[in-house]
Amino acid sequence: MNLPSRNPADADVVLLGNSHAQMYAPVWTSIIAGRGQKGLLVPVNGCLPTVQANISRDCMQIARDNLAEISKLARVRTVIIGLSWVHKQGELIDASGRPVDDMDNRALISALDDLIDRLQRMGKQVVLIGPIAEPGWNVASTLSRQLAFGHAPDRPAFLPAADFERRLGSAIQHFESRRDIGFARPDKVQCPDARCYFVLDGRSLFSDSNHVASAELPRFRAMFEAALGAQQPR
Repeated sequence: MNLPSRNPADADVVLLGNSHAQMYAPVWTSIIAGRGQKGLLVPVNGCLPTVQANISRDCMQIARDNLAEISKLARVRTVIIGLSWVHKQGELIDASGRPVDDMDNRALISALDDLIDRLQRMGKQVVLIGPIAEPGWNVASTLSRQLAFGHAPDRPAFLPAADFERRLGSAIQHFESRRDIGFARPDKVQCPDARCYFVLDGRSLFSDSNHVASAELPRFRAMFEAALGAQQPR
């Protein structure tokens, strides 16, 4: 992110997470720089940032190591967490390597609560980036080829909002109820009515099957600023 010295000790804000945090890095960098702050990206590529449950024991160790390093960053007052929210039942494991029950996202919710609590005990304020409805197919590539060759799109460029709500509504409601964090909801941009759109204003919201296109990031700026502002030191 914006850390000219390349010294993590100089960071004021950390963006923590996998590619679903990193895809938002350009807009977060702009927001943080506009506040006169310096930001550090702490990646957990292919993993979750959580230590109570993760997708492998190696990932869990990476998450623990990252958390230990963040605890040493005295200047960091805010940690922004981003992650991929959709997992298959049985995909998440606990510290012993046993699969955990993630029915209705209960294991992920508990693991995120645990991570947030750990960060708060370090004196950090937390912003959590909520889920977005993922298409599961390469929207930009597929639609552009179909249109270029004069073919009608062969699949809907949206997900019914009710389907998204059934899959992730309980998690969203849980973190909306936590008044001690900033909770940014990109789904409010993507799902303005009964549909969660993969294409907005004639442009693909996604660069592939699940990552937001960098050109579309300004759509989320206002809500990210609001979530960050709610967690600024008083």
